[in-house]
Amino acid sequence: MKVHINPSIRTLIICLALCCSAAANGQSLKRYFAELEIVSQDGKYGLSFRDQMVEPCIYDAIEQQNDNHAFITRKGGKHGAIGALVIDKSNDVPAGIWSYELDRKRLLAAFVLTCKYDGIEYTGGNFWVTLDGKKGVRNIIDREIIPCAYDEIDYTGGNYWVTRGGKRGVMNSIGREVVACVYDGIEYTGGNYWVTRGGKKGVMNSIGREVVACDYDGIEYRGGNYWVTRGGKRGVMNSIGRTIVECNYDTIEYTGGNYWVTRGGKRGVMNSIGRTIVACDYDDVEYRGGNYWVTRGGKIGILNSIGREVVACDYDGIEYKGGNYWVTRGGKIGILNSIGREVLPCKYDDIEMQGGRYIGLNRYVERNS
Repeated sequence: MKVHINPSIRTLIICLALCCSAAANGQSLKRYFAELEIVSQDGKYGLSFRDQMVEPCIYDAIEQQNDNHAFITRKGGKHGAIGALVIDKSNDVPAGIWSYELDRKRLLAAFVLTCKYDGIEYTGGNFWVTLDGKKGVRNIIDREIIPCAYDEIDYTGGNYWVTRGGKRGVMNSIGREVVACVYDGIEYTGGNYWVTRGGKKGVMNSIGREVVACDYDGIEYRGGNYWVTRGGKRGVMNSIGRTIVECNYDTIEYTGGNYWVTRGGKRGVMNSIGRTIVACDYDDVEYRGGNYWVTRGGKIGILNSIGREVVACDYDGIEYKGGNYWVTRGGKIGILNSIGREVLPCKYDDIEMQGGRYIGLNRYVERNS
């Protein structure tokens, strides 16, 4: 069965074949490349291999590069290049490409970049080209990696960092876009790209997927999460960009494994995955004895560790003693047990323990007849 291979895939296969071959037979490849010879005729230059012309003598100049299988050419004030590769014979050589059979398995092939560029540099195994003031990158077999459309290109961390019209972007080693060239600034930190645009900040992962949208005034990475700020409000997102705490709080503090939030002078508590424990509508919240003691409008109540009500927030005072809550309201006193069930209603002036039981007492007020 004959398998049809996409041309771009075939190109990648050729490059991979070269890399594998070079790794295994580095010295023999250098020997072949050393046989490439710059020749001249009538003041023009060409390239030959074992007395066969690879490229005719039509160039004003040819310069061999450091690794011996790349050549920079010049003709009529423009620059081009020639790249020589040793490839497996099982790979199809495109029509019009010069090749020489080295043995039963391998060919030497030469790929030509037309002399149309204002400048060319050979760096990192690729040709860095300049045309009409714009820069691009082509590989040694004249396949485009980066189109010749950028003001600046830097190769850092295995990727190409490009600049155009004051904007920055990132492309990977085979020219696929990682970060679109639309940002004012890009920094690579902690395995992610931190981007800025129009004064806003965002985060993208190593393959360019959005983690934090670029619409925040500030972003800080703490405790494995992103703490974001927008319009004076704060929020928290996890490491893959899912919201933990909505960005609509005045302050957020992470204490005891929970987020303590404030908004409009009110306080609340959310757990580590953003579920509400204490709604953000209390004047104060204090964590004591495994429960949340809350205050609102001068009244006090108690919620347990998961936010369920133990003591309703409508008492003037609460004191925990003897395993029970002693509550006061309107000058009266009562008792609730540890899970909030009523022991004595809050209607007594005093409470005493008699015979192992709580007894509620009210003062007798004598009235004049």
